[in-house]
Amino acid sequence: MSAYDLQPPSVAVSFVNESREQTLIPSRAFCRHGFWHPDDARRALSKRPSKLSACSSGKLRLRVFLDSASGLPAMDRNGLCDPYVVIKFGDQTKTSVVEQHTRNPQWAQSFVFDINAEDEDAVPPLEFVVKDKDSFSSSLIGSVSFSTRQLELEQSQMVELPILQAKSRSEMGTTTRRRIRGTLSFKITKILEPVMESSEPSSRRSSKAATAAVAAAESRGVLEVSVKLVQAEHLLAMDSNGESDPFVKLRLGGKTYKSKTRYKTRSPVWNQMFQFKARAGDDQLVLKVYDWNLTGKSQAMGQCRVTVGDLPVNRSVKKWLKLKHDGADAGEICVMLTVSSLLASPREGPTSRRTSSAPAPAGLRTCGTLEVHVASASALDARDYGGVSDPYVVLELGNFKQRTRTIHKTINPDFDQLFMFPVTDVFDVLRVRVYDEDRGSSDDFLGAVDIPLLEIVNNKTERFFLKKESMLKLYKGYISLTMNLQYAKVPAYLRLIAPRDLNVLEEDDVLSTATLKRNFMRVLSLVERVRAVLRMFDQLFKWQLGAAQSFLFLLFWIFATLRLDTYHVPALFGFGLLVQYILPQTALLGPSVSHLEAADGPRQRRPSKSIRERITSITHIVLSVQNTLGEVASIFERLNNLLHWKAPVLGWVLVSVLLISSLVLAVVPVRYVLLCWGVLRSVRAFHRKYVRRGDPPEPRPPPHLNFLSRVPDNIELLQQQRL
Repeated sequence: MSAYDLQPPSVAVSFVNESREQTLIPSRAFCRHGFWHPDDARRALSKRPSKLSACSSGKLRLRVFLDSASGLPAMDRNGLCDPYVVIKFGDQTKTSVVEQHTRNPQWAQSFVFDINAEDEDAVPPLEFVVKDKDSFSSSLIGSVSFSTRQLELEQSQMVELPILQAKSRSEMGTTTRRRIRGTLSFKITKILEPVMESSEPSSRRSSKAATAAVAAAESRGVLEVSVKLVQAEHLLAMDSNGESDPFVKLRLGGKTYKSKTRYKTRSPVWNQMFQFKARAGDDQLVLKVYDWNLTGKSQAMGQCRVTVGDLPVNRSVKKWLKLKHDGADAGEICVMLTVSSLLASPREGPTSRRTSSAPAPAGLRTCGTLEVHVASASALDARDYGGVSDPYVVLELGNFKQRTRTIHKTINPDFDQLFMFPVTDVFDVLRVRVYDEDRGSSDDFLGAVDIPLLEIVNNKTERFFLKKESMLKLYKGYISLTMNLQYAKVPAYLRLIAPRDLNVLEEDDVLSTATLKRNFMRVLSLVERVRAVLRMFDQLFKWQLGAAQSFLFLLFWIFATLRLDTYHVPALFGFGLLVQYILPQTALLGPSVSHLEAADGPRQRRPSKSIRERITSITHIVLSVQNTLGEVASIFERLNNLLHWKAPVLGWVLVSVLLISSLVLAVVPVRYVLLCWGVLRSVRAFHRKYVRRGDPPEPRPPPHLNFLSRVPDNIELLQQQRL
């Protein structure tokens, strides 16, 4: 399917030709991702419809991509400078970021200016003023002027011009040649961006429709870039101990993030996620690695750049990027990059759908396809003023990620969008997340739902109630989805023995006392359930679960020890699984959902705890974890010390027991040993309970643990060591 085979929205823009006549161009000039294609706009002139429900006069703008500069003079005492650029276009002024401690800065920033002049002769020149940032002021390095009158529409032009020194007062009005103080590289493009208008008179237009139209025009062609900073290797040694304290600054589209600092390492691991928004084209992601210093400014260790336009859309990729510092190699940095298109085009009618697909990269083995129709959502949480939100939906399947357009000013959005995903593992889960879009801050969470692929009912519209971020509690609202999964069963089931793909879209783990407590309770629950199974067998031997059950178990034990063979074991496990499937689900190993909900907290709102109560709760959790880890470590250390003859007497006892056991097993088969052990234990317990009728014996630890408890662990060895 071609990008232009989809039905376009009823939108039109105007193109200012050389005779300065405005000509309406239908929206067939936009591709499915909402990007502007001027050649297709000109070809579509002959096919434009006779009536348009919406039109626009269009807006001419100037997009400037400030690339880099080289050969700048030394303005500071260290022989470097801190350059930045002030760009002026008429009465519009914009400033770049400051590149510290370098004479060859790389900004990689995009700026957009409005062309307000009606006549090309009245278009002002584009001026670049390069300055050096000081502590309390700025020093002028030079300037560059470029005329934009001869620019062609939608044709990018890469320009490299010398930076000329500013004239002194005595040189004003003279023809004195100015000294060159470096070169400046930038790309400039004259673009035509559509402005949405309604076919109805302005007096009849609702404010809601106008807001949605403006937002759709602004978000057209915008990409959402997710960057996961994974790790770096072979970084430069910046400290006297041969190590570094690296952190990374990431910049894209005028937004800058800073990672955490990893101390005393040249191979740091971050695993941090960052979100950016950028326009398609020349926007570049800049990663700069710095070494943190306690007493002075951070020192640059290297940098690299990635062009957003070179990345695949709706697919996560892993890249190892080479860092450069003063033209030399400075190590490598690993990032996971995911680019998602923001489909903001309005629908033409109630039955039209905007289709988006995540293309499978070359070499990726797939076993099927998943079609997801995001119909609507209802009763969402209102996160903005006026009791409304700006919701959109993000869908993730494996390492593929797509999102819907944003529906503004509503809590009952109607998306009506269709998405296609390649399926690499039918045992994967479709993750659906709903967010409220905010400008100038992070988007608000509105709900989530996880859908296993094998639980999908094809071509059936279902309502899924949204959950909170913990995925354990119900949240506000629901979402309506229609899904269709098609896959080949044999290739899909053969994937069971293949390793699962690494999910690069997983969010970073954060320290949480509730999560720590829940995980600790999960481990304790598993241990307790294993002990419960072993305790059940012990009670059957001791006739504590009833005479009938214990007698039947004794008969089964005799039959199993006499007749059971190795090939019977898989059949018994399979029979047990069938019984578990037929009978009511009672999990023997693993915490139930109710248990996890209880660990996560009650549904009603709990009163806030004081600082003292919080500290006490944390202390209790940490103390429990400390004691449990100590017991586990002690058991393994005792076993290791026993095998390494740290307790010689117990070592000789173990050797004697093993030799005697070998002689007995050489004469008597194992099945008869187990038969005698089980029958004698059961008969002894029956005699104690029904014949002698004495008090039940006190519970005692197993003999092997009693024997192992006599072996000192590492801490006890250090305490018993003579000085």
